[in-house]
Amino acid sequence: MKEYLYVFLGGGLGSVLRFIINRYINPLFVLPWGTFICNSFASILVGIFTVILARKLQWSDDLLYIVVIGFCGGLSTFSTFSNETLRLFELEMPVIGILNICLNIFLCLICVWIGQKLAVHYL
Repeated sequence: MKEYLYVFLGGGLGSVLRFIINRYINPLFVLPWGTFICNSFASILVGIFTVILARKLQWSDDLLYIVVIGFCGGLSTFSTFSNETLRLFELEMPVIGILNICLNIFLCLICVWIGQKLAVHYL
């Protein structure tokens, strides 16, 4: 039962941070950079913590639930990304919509990889 509480607490913190970042960053640009920042940061953290948890701490379930599933899951969001991208297409900005898709998907994959490499190299 404690894993539900850990996911809830981590997810709540990640969601609040995402809300704050989006509230202050997205109004400044046409491209929804706030969501990209959240997704990228969460991806780097997932990369780092999966290496730390798997290789260094032998998968501490408590940290997995709080940080990887909860916090990173709450911070990153595919639904917000999808909604913002659809909105760009509705506003007849297909190039920016496609750029948003490419940035979020491809660069977040790279961010997970970078996080893993950083963790392996420095830990």
